[in-house]
Amino acid sequence: MNNNKAVITVFAIIVILSLIVRFYNFTERINFGHEQAVSLSVSADYIQEKPSLLGLPSVRRTTSLGHTIYFGPWFNYSLVPLLLLSHYDPVGVTAFFPLLNVATGILIFFFASRFWNTSVALFASLLFLFNTAMINHSLYIWIVHYMPLIGILSFASLYSFWKTRTPVYALTAGLLTGIAFNLEYLYLPTAILVCIIIAFLSRKKIQTIALFLAGGVLGNTPTILFDMRHNFYHVRTIWQYLLDTLHTPGQDGFSPYHFLQFWPIFALLGGLLLAYIYNKKSKLLALSLSLLYVLINLLSPEISFTGAIGMPDGLHYPAVQEAVRVISSDHPSEFNVMAYYNNRAYDLRYLLTYRYGVTPQKVEEYGKSRMLYAFVPIGYDFQKSNVWEINVFQAKKVELLKQITSTHGVYKLTK
Repeated sequence: MNNNKAVITVFAIIVILSLIVRFYNFTERINFGHEQAVSLSVSADYIQEKPSLLGLPSVRRTTSLGHTIYFGPWFNYSLVPLLLLSHYDPVGVTAFFPLLNVATGILIFFFASRFWNTSVALFASLLFLFNTAMINHSLYIWIVHYMPLIGILSFASLYSFWKTRTPVYALTAGLLTGIAFNLEYLYLPTAILVCIIIAFLSRKKIQTIALFLAGGVLGNTPTILFDMRHNFYHVRTIWQYLLDTLHTPGQDGFSPYHFLQFWPIFALLGGLLLAYIYNKKSKLLALSLSLLYVLINLLSPEISFTGAIGMPDGLHYPAVQEAVRVISSDHPSEFNVMAYYNNRAYDLRYLLTYRYGVTPQKVEEYGKSRMLYAFVPIGYDFQKSNVWEINVFQAKKVELLKQITSTHGVYKLTK
């Protein structure tokens, strides 16, 4: 594939098709739930209340002492301009992430072209852009979605340092490591690996490690500053969580999403293999394997072109948005909201507050509310519910305000 015009044409087709795969029926396919709503709410508070160095609370990780793990604020600050540009619309913010993912695939192409050749670049970008996980992750807001970009940039920094021994690449690798650690604490093993590689490649090991660590501190500056001002809350909380995990094996562990930084490297390795087959063995075999890979990934149950993977069956973002519109148009006062798939309905809360200007009462105040709006399946038995948010409200009257889909509706509970 040495013809530049042919390479550009093939690559343009790959990029365009990858965008179509991600943006087709986009509004119905995006996943907007608890984690996405909390992420947007934290960033919105930076705008409407005050900036913060605290960052994003974990929805899953709490220590035995009741302390919540918070991730660094870089992710939430990156959402601030997206919120302003989209007027707090989750669809507009979500649209950034498929563009980010495709941009990462484009970088893989350019780096592979520079380090190897255009055959490797085309195959590697194809493997990345049509990977099931990358397509799936493009359809919702998540803090770890920057990891593939950090992965390819870190790889490029290490490769460039190996070729040139220029100290600035050690600093760059450290900066990227600090940012990654700010996004996900379980990046630590990768950070150690990058540091070892940098030290191994360097002739001046102490100087190089010092530069790498300086970059790491710079990349994680907000969290370090917060800890220095708040009695090292993050350090103490993470340490306690580690002790809890060791005391209770299986409480937490590594998952595939903890290694998203390696996805570009896997794509490059696959690209090298397919390019070897294409150039040395059989062009037909290499192209057939590529086509088979694309088909297997697109037909994966983790990808749907009609619905939202990750949301309850029968629900998608337009249904949630319509439920919020119905609640808002009822002109509620002193009210609260719940949803059967998320008792405290953080997705409804976010949309009501930042899109419709109607703020529900706090999650501790269900018992004090005059009205409770429940987004639940049609025929939901409120009398036999074991949900605290419903039971503490003690409704005297239940009415179906509107059926949103064939299976779900908004109920209004009053005292």
